[in-house]
Amino acid sequence: METSKPKGLSLSEISRLQEKYGKNEIEEEIQSTIVRFLKKFIAPIPLMIEIALVLSLIAGRWEDFSIILVLLSVNIFIEFFQEQKANKALQALKKTLTPTAIVLRDNKFSKIDARDLVPSDIVQLSIGDVVPADAVILGDGYLHIDQSIITGESFSVERKKNETIYAGSVIQRGKSLVRVVTIGADTMMGQNVDLVKKAQREEKSHFQKAVLTIGKFLIILSVSLTLFLFGFLIARGDPLIESVRFALVLTIASIPVALPAVLTVTMSIGASVLAKKNTIVSNFKAIEELAGIDELCVDKTGTLTQNKVTVFSSDVYGKFNEKDLFTYALLAITEGEKSPIESAIYRYASEHDFHKKVKQYDIDTIIPFDPTRKMTEVSAHLKNNGSPIDIVMGAPQIIQGLVVDNDNSKQLFCDVQEMAKKGLRSLAVAKKVEGVLIPVGMISLLDPPRKDSASMVAAIKKRNVRIKMLTGDHMAIGKYIARTLGIG
Repeated sequence: METSKPKGLSLSEISRLQEKYGKNEIEEEIQSTIVRFLKKFIAPIPLMIEIALVLSLIAGRWEDFSIILVLLSVNIFIEFFQEQKANKALQALKKTLTPTAIVLRDNKFSKIDARDLVPSDIVQLSIGDVVPADAVILGDGYLHIDQSIITGESFSVERKKNETIYAGSVIQRGKSLVRVVTIGADTMMGQNVDLVKKAQREEKSHFQKAVLTIGKFLIILSVSLTLFLFGFLIARGDPLIESVRFALVLTIASIPVALPAVLTVTMSIGASVLAKKNTIVSNFKAIEELAGIDELCVDKTGTLTQNKVTVFSSDVYGKFNEKDLFTYALLAITEGEKSPIESAIYRYASEHDFHKKVKQYDIDTIIPFDPTRKMTEVSAHLKNNGSPIDIVMGAPQIIQGLVVDNDNSKQLFCDVQEMAKKGLRSLAVAKKVEGVLIPVGMISLLDPPRKDSASMVAAIKKRNVRIKMLTGDHMAIGKYIARTLGIG
């Protein structure tokens, strides 16, 4: 039963739950170095080369035997060495990303490895924390969460009591206790990883399919031709030993022993070039797969865009100017922790020297933003003469319902509708003048494209690859970004 002051799990409960559910981690199928090395010898093409090696030995063709052995060794060792180097880099990277969590157990908070969490654990989350497991929010607080790793949505979402937050999300504002509900492979992140693993198990790459097709064709051709000529030689009356020797030589010659070595060396060169550009290639097949694509699907948030909210545009009304708009907006931003939207406004104001005027005011009272009211209210006064000022900043639809009905409010209504069509996230600012609230302006925000995204899209299209953008964001924003980058 939940109480207003949870005490957390006892040591006996933790032990029982850990035994039942295991560790809070997504298990990797890590094979030993020896197993991974030996598996290189049982792929279709290496098996063909090994058959040629045995046949050369039987036929006594030692020059062929030596050459084939060298080609097989080159193929196996270069690919294995490159993958081993990539695996070490990935493991080193993972060690630096081991998450921790502040958990309430036996009525006492302590920091533990996130992998030791169990369902029903009470975890404390605050700004900057990565959610360690799927959990439900407790209490009356709220959290602003970046779920872009799960949904691709660049703007934070609000979560309140009894709402679920997912592992891998980042807390951008607020502080709350949460109760863990699922861990490890059962989390939303774990289910996504399982889908990827399933695809890897069940789907062969185009490179594998192409090599297997070539291999099967050559095997069938080689066997058919060998049997035909062997039968022809025997029917002609040639000695059996000479006929067998000729058949072996023909078989060896028809096996593409140099093909894997050439492919491996070529892809090794490609992996080295990519490594210089800080790209880790964990599997050679990935290079060939990427080189053979004709349609590329790219995630928007963080790949095509910066995953960083910035001010896109601003509209001001009546006698107000942009400096007034951002001065009043800064007054309404709470000191200390800032949401991504507030941080974007602060950066923009600082870059344009709009922040200096704020120092002329002293804050009297401030009612911070909350998800229910969707606005911030602030009362301040000028330091030099004490003139009072009242500012409201929040969701445009909320501010629109509070301002006095005049031409400026009608313009605000039109701008709200226009921003909604574009899918832009916006904030409206209003000021109390002679006892009534009038609109000052509206600030629109966007996760902008990366500087190199447009050139990258153009380069991909130049190679006759069709490119498509994937996003969980608003449809209008997706269309705007796609149009801006020339995706179409």
